[in-house]
Parts: sequence; structure tokens; C-alpha cells
Amino acid sequence: MYYDIDTDLQIRNGQDIPRVDVALAVNYFGFPADLQRLRAVFGASPIIIEDNAHGWLSESEDGQKLGSRTPIGVTSFRKTIFTPDGAFLEWDAEKFSADFDGFDSLSSRSDRLSLGYYLRRGARSVERVARLPVLLTMRLIVRSSRRAVGRSMIDSRPEEEYVLPTEVAIHQESLRTFMRTNREREIRRRRNQFLRCAEIASECRILPVFSALPDGVVPQGFPYYANQGNERRFATRVQLQRLGDDMSWPALPQSTTLDSDSPLRSLRLVNFLR
Repeated sequence: MYYDIDTDLQIRNGQDIPRVDVALAVNYFGFPADLQRLRAVFGASPIIIEDNAHGWLSESEDGQKLGSRTPIGVTSFRKTIFTPDGAFLEWDAEKFSADFDGFDSLSSRSDRLSLGYYLRRGARSVERVARLPVLLTMRLIVRSSRRAVGRSMIDSRPEEEYVLPTEVAIHQESLRTFMRTNREREIRRRRNQFLRCAEIASECRILPVFSALPDGVVPQGFPYYANQGNERRFATRVQLQRLGDDMSWPALPQSTTLDSDSPLRSLRLVNFLR
């Protein structure tokens, strides 16, 4: 069952929600979900799981790491740094001691990755060193080819909504990338790029989802509402300054209850992944 969210991506107040056992709090784009607001709607009964797929490196206003603010939290770093996979689970050991008793650690795997992964990784390296738009050019070629044959420019796999991953252990390549990532540098880069995007958005009269960047927040990207302002100029300037990949968002689940005219359907994202 879905609950409604407002244009600030926080749960909408005043909803009539039946009693539930578990509620999911989503930290959209690395900005913390308002847990107090969520509890005000749901009450004190449900266990809250913090969905922190976008928020590795982010903190709340009181300095808590996102993904660790509730009894169970799931954090993905694959959407922050370029890796084949990668996520971790945190839980309250006292509250769930019986449930996780005997939970064994898994060894990382070392199977061969796809050629596409190595091509993208190589393109990213060349782009960083030579400052040439190699990756952007590759994306344009792939997306143009998909459009030419009548396919969606962004590869979408709706069946994945119902299929669990076949791999249960993280790849060694992901662990190496995770360990050697300079976190402080990545935090500075992402915050700086958000502020630069915000300046361009203001000049182009683009409406951002978040009007400010609070201390501690490390954004996954710069989300904004489309169909207003000078979108072409905004996208061109973002591209020329190599601030990120301007893309449509989200790929909504087929069972969504979101109204067809909701502004949330027009969300776009300048993704800072590199």
C-alpha cells in the first residue's frame, strides 16, 4: 500500500491510513525523510524501515547517518559511486536479536563482469583525466540507437519490480571501489555540483524540488520539476559544465496510485554519478 507524498517528497499530512506493521521511510535523493512527520501520520505502532538507496554519505540535521535512524535501514552505495552492485543492511541488534541470530557473513564473489561495465568504467576514467565528454557521447549514441528502433531511451525493466536479485553476495570490484573512495572529496564534489545546478536553475527559472542544501546532506543529484522555465538552456548548461547526466525520473511502478496530473510525474534529475 502506498502513502501520498507532497511536492517536497515528504509524507502528506492528514492521511487516513489503516493500522500497519511496517512503514517505509524513503530518503529521496539523499535528503532525509522527516521521521517525526511520518510517525505523526502512522502512529507509534509500525516498525519503520529506512530506505536509504540515495543517501550514502548523508546525515540528518542532528548528525545521524541516514540509514541508521530506524530499527532497520538499507543503504545502497551503487547509486552514489559507480560499482556493479553494493548495499548494506543495518539493524537494531537488541530489538531483532532473535530474527538475525545466526546471520552469516557472505564472501564476496569474483565472477566476470559484463563488457558494458568495463566500457563505462573506462569511459569514466578517460573523461576524468582528459576532461573529454566520452561518457556523454556514449550515452547519446546508445539512447539515439534505442529511439531509432522504437525503444525507450532509458533502459527500463518493469519485471524487476517483482524479481529478487539472483546474486546474494557483493562483487569484489564493488568492495574495492567502496574502500578506495575518498568520501570527503566525494561529499564536497556533490554539494558543490548541487549549488552550481541551483544557480543555473534560478537563472533559467527552473523549479527545484529542494530550495536549500542543509548541512550534512550529500545529494544524489539535483532533482527538479520539468515543463516550466527554460529547460533546454538549463540542460545545455549542465551538460557543458559536466555537472551530471540530466535524466527523467522516476520509473514509476505499474501499481502506483499517483494521479495522472501529479507534478511528481514530471520530475527530472541531474544525476551526479560518475
